[in-house]
This record gives sequence, structure tokens and C-alpha cells, in this order.
Amino acid sequence: MSPTDDAHLARTIADAAGALLQRIQADGADGGRGDREANR
Repeated sequence: MSPTDDAHLARTIADAAGALLQRIQADGADGGRGDREANR
């Protein structure tokens, strides 16, 4: 794998993680799912 491929893979993973975080934040804490925020 070339450095360019590594950078592309890292960017793809970061984008997916960011999108997932936004979905989690938009959905809010749900105690039924065991979110830490809901269990405080």
C-alpha cells in the first residue's frame, strides 16, 4: 500500500467515524441502549 492509499483509507475512516458521531449526537442518549450519558 502506498502512502497515498494509507492517507485515503485514513480519511475514509475519519469521515465514517465523524458521520457516526453526528448520528449518535443527533439521536440523543437513550437509556434503553445503555448510553453512558443516559446512565449518569
